[in-house]
Amino acid sequence: MTSHSFPIGAPSSAERRKTANVVLSVILASIIIITASVFLVPAAESARAASTECNCVIFRLDDVQDSWIHDVQAKVLDAFISSDTKLTPGIIMNFYGSDSVVVDKISQGKDAGLFELALHGWNHVDYAQLSLAEQEQTLADANTKLQKINGQKSNIFITPYNSADADTLAAMKDTGLTILSADLYADGSPPFLAVTYPAADPSGIVSIPYTVYYVDEDKPSGQNAKTADQLYAEINDSIEAHGYAVVMLHPPDFAKHDDNNGQALNAVNQSQINTLQTLIDKIKADGKTITSYNELVSMTDNSDQSADAPSTSISNVSLHSGSAGASGSRQLMNTPSSTDPISGPNTIKPQIKITSLTAIPSVTEGSKVKVSGTASDDIAISKVEVRATLPDGSAGTTYVSAALTGDGEEWSFDLPLADPAFTKVVARATDASGNQQWAVVSLPTA
Repeated sequence: MTSHSFPIGAPSSAERRKTANVVLSVILASIIIITASVFLVPAAESARAASTECNCVIFRLDDVQDSWIHDVQAKVLDAFISSDTKLTPGIIMNFYGSDSVVVDKISQGKDAGLFELALHGWNHVDYAQLSLAEQEQTLADANTKLQKINGQKSNIFITPYNSADADTLAAMKDTGLTILSADLYADGSPPFLAVTYPAADPSGIVSIPYTVYYVDEDKPSGQNAKTADQLYAEINDSIEAHGYAVVMLHPPDFAKHDDNNGQALNAVNQSQINTLQTLIDKIKADGKTITSYNELVSMTDNSDQSADAPSTSISNVSLHSGSAGASGSRQLMNTPSSTDPISGPNTIKPQIKITSLTAIPSVTEGSKVKVSGTASDDIAISKVEVRATLPDGSAGTTYVSAALTGDGEEWSFDLPLADPAFTKVVARATDASGNQQWAVVSLPTA
């Protein structure tokens, strides 16, 4: 028998088989890991991508305020409360707190955990036309009043006219607001702060604009209703494009309108309420979630919410608006129901024009220019103010009131030019409801 010798320390056949099995196991494990990485990593990426598509819908109701088609507002708010559906009311804070019809419904929805309250400005003005200081002050005032009435501040700004600028972002950041809802396609080139969800803008603001308009804005008021099927199709298109949908509502969308002038009446259009209820039912039946702005943001954990942001817990908050009796209970003013056009606070901008400027040889310190123009409003002009600014509007003189004549429809002012660099004239009209409009021209030279 031939004997085989092995070097000292060489493995036996059993050891070699054991080693081979170990190597084979390692190879098989490597194959499994590689295979898993091929299939599981894309799946994980897909899961992460899917996490930004919430398949959800937000309803926002703009222009909530006192003493303006309040029966209609209450009916819309109640449609969400009675169907246990979430809503984000955008409140014009300078005109909120004294009408129990509106305030009580807002409180009822908030205390039920259904309403996520948002600021819709102090007055219904174009915030892109305000200075940084004006934006900061009015947003701070709005949140202070909201906390006084409803026991909490908001971290959401639904901009009036869906308009914003870079100062709006700075003002929001300085006042603890973290979510902006404006226009999906903002004016400007390139578009200003389009949708950023699920990421935040470098400023830290998350932009979640409206994507579906409840009515057809190209048709006259009272004749612009969409069907529930039309709205649902637009919601599906928005979810496919953005991962979510924000449906923008206004109280006049649910009101009857004057046949002569198209003005909203304090009378409910039940057909439009029925359409809303049908739409809500369709969304829920299809497995979609009706959610809030903060819940949408929390799904991606993108932003640190303000300490004053709305809590998800339900609390009963005493309201302190108006005068209190001996018991300390709230005493709010009730305004009568009517089918007449409402003459209280509204959201229609006044009109203003600069019709003439005195030509001057050159702008020097101490120069004055006579500015004249016209202003009109559907209710009444409260005041017209004028100032001079740099060409880009970044700095200027303070606003000074112009003299009004002709029942407030004509105005004029001798405008001092404090700085030769101030070569643009800005006129601002404010109506009786606090709505504002601007006219801007460059100074002519002789």
